[in-house]
Amino acid sequence: MDITCGTLSSFVDKFWDLVLDPTCEQFHHLSHYHRNIKQLNERLVELIDERSSIKHQIDEATNNAEPIEDKVLHWLRKVDGISEQIQKFHEEESQAKTGCSVTSCPNPWLRYKLSKRAKAMAQEVVEICGKGNFNTVSYRVLPPSMPELFNRESNAGIGSRVQIVNQIIEELRNPSVNMIGLCGLGGVGKTTIAKEVAKSQNMFEKVILAIVSQELNVEKIQGQIAVKLGMQLNETFEEVRACHLYERLKQEKNMLLILDDLWEELDFGKVGIPFVDVENYNKKNEGCKILLTSRNETLLSNRMKCQKIIKVGFLSEDEAWELFKRIAELSIDSSSPDLISIANAIVQKCRGLPLAIATAAKELLGKNPDDWKDYLARLNNPLRRNITGIREVDTILISSYDRLSSSENKHIFLLGAMLSHDPSIEDLLMHSVGLDFLKHTQNMEEAHNGISAILKVIPPKLLSCFKKLEVLHMGNSFNQWKIEESSEANENASLDELKDLPISSLDIHIPNVSMLPETLFLDLNLKRYRIFIGELWKWQGNHETSKILKLELEGSIHLKPGVRKLITGAEDLYLYGSSGLENVLHGHDGRAFPHLRHFQIESNDTIRYIVLNSAHLEAATNNISSKISELLFNKVLLPKLERLELSNSINLIPTIWDDQLSHTSFSNLKTLIVKNCGFVKLVPLCVLRSLYKLEELEVRNCHMLEMVLDFEDLNEYRETVSLSIQVVPLKKLTLHGLPKLKNVWSNHYQGNVSFPCLRNVNVFRCESLTSIFPASIAKGMLCDLEELRIDDCALLA
Repeated sequence: MDITCGTLSSFVDKFWDLVLDPTCEQFHHLSHYHRNIKQLNERLVELIDERSSIKHQIDEATNNAEPIEDKVLHWLRKVDGISEQIQKFHEEESQAKTGCSVTSCPNPWLRYKLSKRAKAMAQEVVEICGKGNFNTVSYRVLPPSMPELFNRESNAGIGSRVQIVNQIIEELRNPSVNMIGLCGLGGVGKTTIAKEVAKSQNMFEKVILAIVSQELNVEKIQGQIAVKLGMQLNETFEEVRACHLYERLKQEKNMLLILDDLWEELDFGKVGIPFVDVENYNKKNEGCKILLTSRNETLLSNRMKCQKIIKVGFLSEDEAWELFKRIAELSIDSSSPDLISIANAIVQKCRGLPLAIATAAKELLGKNPDDWKDYLARLNNPLRRNITGIREVDTILISSYDRLSSSENKHIFLLGAMLSHDPSIEDLLMHSVGLDFLKHTQNMEEAHNGISAILKVIPPKLLSCFKKLEVLHMGNSFNQWKIEESSEANENASLDELKDLPISSLDIHIPNVSMLPETLFLDLNLKRYRIFIGELWKWQGNHETSKILKLELEGSIHLKPGVRKLITGAEDLYLYGSSGLENVLHGHDGRAFPHLRHFQIESNDTIRYIVLNSAHLEAATNNISSKISELLFNKVLLPKLERLELSNSINLIPTIWDDQLSHTSFSNLKTLIVKNCGFVKLVPLCVLRSLYKLEELEVRNCHMLEMVLDFEDLNEYRETVSLSIQVVPLKKLTLHGLPKLKNVWSNHYQGNVSFPCLRNVNVFRCESLTSIFPASIAKGMLCDLEELRIDDCALLA
């Protein structure tokens, strides 16, 4: 009996494993077919949202020139791969006969396979989505150790300088030498030689240059070194910063540190540079070699204890002549004998000083012979007041200084030269007020504005000297930017000079698109800006927000990478003109405008949409199946937009809105103003359901407008949403100059939309208007109406 029971039990187990269990699994997939398909679609939407979020982070990192992590790129490829598989799956599903009809019934086996695949893909999507939780998508790349030299100003081909560079390199190779001093008069080219030393050899893994300057600032020196090391020194106390920098520099096994322009003894310990006993130096502590430059040979030898001192002298006549010709782009063959004679005289006056030669040559580059004669005349009558302590260089600098147009400009120029190599805007402000450069200012705000207003004429290369400039406000004072590569005479600064400055707050007016470098705003990390691009803008009005862009649409300026970055981050955005633009924010996914609060469009005669849902466009372009595209459409566009104003777009406009927008697209819109535009119908019901906070609607001088609020799609709306009443908090309605307007509300209105907050209604010059309020609105909805004004509406009389 026991044997029989055991055999029977074994048989039942095998029967269950081989027959019933697989059958249950198949029945489960078959019975949950629709749920599995639905869950797959829901998981796909979640994955697409996650991909969109990651893509925004990638775009931001790319704009900041940060490389993307390989694991992030691999994840994106997996997302795209599974998305493509699901799209093909839906195509197969739609082609297969999985539903009942009069002539056919569903194929159970096909449904089973599709359901099983859907569940497996949904699980794979969940796993991929879970792996997209990245702490960061990019990584920082250290800045280059040394800046590139401008080729025309390099020492290439100048024998004495090449010899000095080679001598320094040879000394650096000496294992018993760790600190070298380079000395010479101001303007002989010590800094240029030091940079070429760094670029002409590969014996060091890292080369760092820090400018010391006459005004010794330990914190600034520490900061320059730290930035090149990729570290942050946020500590307040100098000693703590020095300790952290010391520990970091000790990690470097093979580095050259260049400290440029020493005027007094520098305590390495205070800075955080690892101390080296030069008298007992050996190969065991050769991790950091140092090159110092100074005008003072005694300082380098006696105080800083440099083991080798290399002196830099004047250029020979032939070397000076070659350097001048190269920088001034002077051709001996094509230039007149008189011009060659003037050039020779100017070079003679420079007395072999590279700074004087370079200054003169750059000043005369592209100038006519009369300018060359005038320049030589200035050199022959120098002022007796020295600026640098070198008479020959002073003469060159004075010639450039005299070209500044006002005493205020000259004061600021001299102040910047006196403070340090890198004067900040705060330093200029403090000293300008203290020295009473800015007359009749009542407070610091006026003084700050005065610093900006002074620069009505800005000499070339002046702005690029302010290496710590963080705030530049000059929107209402200067807009004559030089166009790079232009042949027009313009002695002003160009916008290219702003690229390498740490500007975080910028107010500027750029009247001509050609003045704008292609990638300017990609290079700046702006926290606050008021930027006007175009001739028509006036610098006026009060603004509540901190990021304001006014843009005259010319050519494809709105597609320039730097301008796209500004548009994406703007809180106030004003667009003027059309330039063939149909979709105002074409190429921008509305989800990328999380901060836009005020949006104004004027004189755009080709506009068809304000925002075309990117998913709608993608579906149409890539032929994505309708099921997937419907899922993609449910996105929030312009989530913070509070005010929308359209004006002077007189051509016939089909609609402002894309009919596939999410019901949350304009959920924060409070004010809608339309003036002189070519709409026939303004707000359809599918858009009205998004206007949860609309308080003011103003429509003026729209000569084609026949209806303001259109409820013709009410029946379709009822089929897709609940029948609960839509409450619109509209408080003020203004209609003015609408000759074809027949109805404010569509005659199809059946009371499913309520306006309980309406207080003010003003209607003027609407000659065709026959009804303002349908009976369903007038009855019980106007109890709190405070003001009703109707004028020049003949059919309402």
